[in-house]
Amino acid sequence: MHLKNVEALSRVFDNFEHLNDEYGELPKKADAEDRAWNCLKEKGISVFEVESLINLAFLENERQGFIYGFRYAVELLIGGVDNESDKH
Repeated sequence: MHLKNVEALSRVFDNFEHLNDEYGELPKKADAEDRAWNCLKEKGISVFEVESLINLAFLENERQGFIYGFRYAVELLIGGVDNESDKH
């Protein structure tokens, strides 16, 4: 994937909640986030101290999934994906 394409997709990712009127937090995402914060609290780890680092890791993980998922979806639409699971 070209860097220019990744940068363009990153701009879409960074603004997606403004581009989609139906954007909202999905229940599984909210649950997973709650479990992560609760686990830290139960272990006596200051959420305040590590929150920015954890959020950055979550954000970059989401960004990566968005970029690869978007790429895969486009390839599906143009018929560029060729694997055994698509032949069924």
